[in-house]
Amino acid sequence: MDLLFSESSNAIYKSIIDYNPDAIFVLTVDGTIADVNQVVTKILGYSKEDLLGINYEKIVGSEYVEFTNHQFKKVLQGTPCEYETQAIHKNGEIVYLHVKNVPFAESRVVVGVLGVAKNITKQKQLENSLKESEGRYRRLVELSPEPIIVHKTGIIRYINKVGAHLFGAKNSNEIIGRSILDFVSPDARKNAIERIAYLQKAEGNTIEMIERKMIRLDGSPFYIQFSGVGKIYEGKLSVQLMLRDITDQKQAEEALRKSEERYRLIAENMKDLVCEIEKDGCFIYFTLLFNSIRLFI
Repeated sequence: MDLLFSESSNAIYKSIIDYNPDAIFVLTVDGTIADVNQVVTKILGYSKEDLLGINYEKIVGSEYVEFTNHQFKKVLQGTPCEYETQAIHKNGEIVYLHVKNVPFAESRVVVGVLGVAKNITKQKQLENSLKESEGRYRRLVELSPEPIIVHKTGIIRYINKVGAHLFGAKNSNEIIGRSILDFVSPDARKNAIERIAYLQKAEGNTIEMIERKMIRLDGSPFYIQFSGVGKIYEGKLSVQLMLRDITDQKQAEEALRKSEERYRLIAENMKDLVCEIEKDGCFIYFTLLFNSIRLFI
């Protein structure tokens, strides 16, 4: 401290450093640690005597030395800086710090650097855990044989390869960023909006399997069953949809319905009596001609 300040201002700066709830450190223009408060020693595990007189580079994580040096040089040029870096605890563990550096100047000449640091290690660990979790989630859904979509307020943020193919896209980039409503049949959009609002109210809100007609990128229709759940995705409350393509099933059902209708029309217009009887003798189908014949029995 005495290296940087006049005797009259020394007591003021000393008070600021010693009684500040944040970690405070002072560096000379060559990067030597001139002073630290007790918060610094608590965060890093070193005593004050261990730190005074050494260059700050010795306690900065190796991957962050070049970056931290760049910030330090900017401050020496008179520009305050705010950044995140790593320091190495005395026991070898990594400590993440959010740092604000400002220049000390006397007669417009920078004579040192004042640093204020916050320990953000727990926050970083949570962020890293979240990234790892999201990475596992992404790998899981990418390998899923069923289409999966994640959207926020209706805007698609993620779709796996199977889903992109179902919607008629060459890749997911053709779908991401578009509204999910672009692919919902117009007559079902009002209902879709209501369900989106419900799912996005709270994490864990769910809807069971529902059938819906959808529209591909080329305008052709297809049919799905889907369920949904409100979940956190990339730190924000979103909606995850699990889809199942039932287009073949719906087409088969429609073909069967048309076939039965054609059969019925043919049968109803025949002059012969046509009926179906179970083994127990019960009629399960008969043409209108049966009623005419029954009148004469």
